[in-house]
Amino acid sequence: MKNLLIIAALVFSLVPISSCTKEDNPGKFTIIGPWGMVSGTITSSNGTTNRYEPMGAGTYYEYMEFKVDGTVIRTSLPSREMKYGVYTYNDASKSLSYKFDGDKYYQPATINVISATEMNMTTDWGSVGRMTQYFVKVK
Repeated sequence: MKNLLIIAALVFSLVPISSCTKEDNPGKFTIIGPWGMVSGTITSSNGTTNRYEPMGAGTYYEYMEFKVDGTVIRTSLPSREMKYGVYTYNDASKSLSYKFDGDKYYQPATINVISATEMNMTTDWGSVGRMTQYFVKVK
């Protein structure tokens, strides 16, 4: 009987561990959540590049929040103007496609995972150019 109680205690103590979600695991990358843009570059089709250097710890150019339901919110700073949209993300290929309300087309992008809390997002605007943004996960 004592052994049965010990086994039952062990089984029930493992239940909370097995119910963790991806977001509960800080060592695994997930696009879901708020991201702050630290720096970036925009390269136009004629080859000119505008650079956005880091402004300092905890200071961001914009926030992108990817939600579980496939919606995204971009908040531009310092104006705090918010744009709402939708996205799809393929974790296997690290491909992202997003579109904000009022936009006609989805923008294709690729994600370069640096760590669970760091990523580069490169958006291809076709003949117009491309933008690469460095983001960190914001708590």
